[in-house]
Amino acid sequence: MGTMLLPPWQSPKSISIDVLSTHNTCLCPSNFFSPRSYNFVFCVPEPVWVPVPVPVKYGNDDDEEEEEEEEELDDEHEHHHEDEDEDKDDRKYTKWFTISIHADGPCEVYTEEEPLTSFLDAKLHVVKGFAALGSHVYAFGGGLAIPFCPSDVCKLDVTGRGAYGCDSVPSMITPKFLSHNLVLDGKIYVFSARGPRDMPWGEVFDPDNGKWEALPEPPCDSSYTIFSAALENPNRILVTFHVSGTCNSAMFCAYNVQGRSWEMLAPAKRNIHRHYPTGVPHRTVTVHNTLYWITLVNDEALLIAYNLDLDTWLEGSLEDFGIFYDTPICLFHLEKQRFCLLQSLSRRITPDGNRPSDADLYCVVVNVSHMPGENRLGISLAWKQMFKVDCPYPFSDCLLLPEIKQEELRGANY
Repeated sequence: MGTMLLPPWQSPKSISIDVLSTHNTCLCPSNFFSPRSYNFVFCVPEPVWVPVPVPVKYGNDDDEEEEEEEEELDDEHEHHHEDEDEDKDDRKYTKWFTISIHADGPCEVYTEEEPLTSFLDAKLHVVKGFAALGSHVYAFGGGLAIPFCPSDVCKLDVTGRGAYGCDSVPSMITPKFLSHNLVLDGKIYVFSARGPRDMPWGEVFDPDNGKWEALPEPPCDSSYTIFSAALENPNRILVTFHVSGTCNSAMFCAYNVQGRSWEMLAPAKRNIHRHYPTGVPHRTVTVHNTLYWITLVNDEALLIAYNLDLDTWLEGSLEDFGIFYDTPICLFHLEKQRFCLLQSLSRRITPDGNRPSDADLYCVVVNVSHMPGENRLGISLAWKQMFKVDCPYPFSDCLLLPEIKQEELRGANY
């Protein structure tokens, strides 16, 4: 086991966001960004059905009509439970949507009169923690408790090239609890955030041969994984493990994909930002040597960043961009200084117990600049847009599809 210091980004083919944003605080002009489309897919699970109680009215001449409505509600309730009895596999109904976002400005094809419609309705064991590879989204059966962590895996094709629906994929060697899912070099890496030590900590799936392979055990206590990230040049997987007995310390390790070996970073023990969103795994956004996350602090959304080379944490407030603190939000890097935040906003049930038929998808695109001397991020609004979604519930997860063209998407509007 060696010691490794991550090298700075040195590729001459692209502009490093760290160099660009640190030494140039001016915002890039809109024509500096490409007009290409960035395509996303998101999953909306239907919640467990709960009957809305019928208000009791006294002295109403329409008592017979109310009784008929109550009978219809009871029949619907019984029918729903009959459906549940037929299916004991604990799968959930999900709806899948696609959307395209431009880096240089709002998209004109989406309007309130034309909401996004689902391209697939499917039943899955899991509704969060997917991975996108090529034209497929992979769903892993990781649950919130060990008995409910099946090792099943399935995939769905988000283009019109493949079969419609979900296809089975060879199961993982063992179930993964609160799984981290990463894609690197054409393979999928899955490992547990926490769990028993009598099972392999992580596995890698090769879609070319359809096989899962256990990863070597990490070089330190892996009972509690804090965060992970896929790094390139060379291909490595960064994983941080909580240091027992501390509040904000972690051991930083890197798994070398080609050498199939672990190395400790130098220094290996580092501090974690006090506002890092611990608990359920959060997807890390990686831009060269800097990692980004969204976190919520006292009803305020923050963007936090960690520079691996400088061992420096930065943060910036998203308070001025209309971000809501109590609904799902996903962060994505588009290009250069430009990031995209997608947030799912479900409408509240009306006082008479009716739920609207649609929800909102809030898109905020911002420019991010680094201010290391002040330990903060400069964040400015590029543009924002609201979309209608033909489903009243919030999404559970959203993925960027970097290898798919807009015209190839199922359900795409263009």
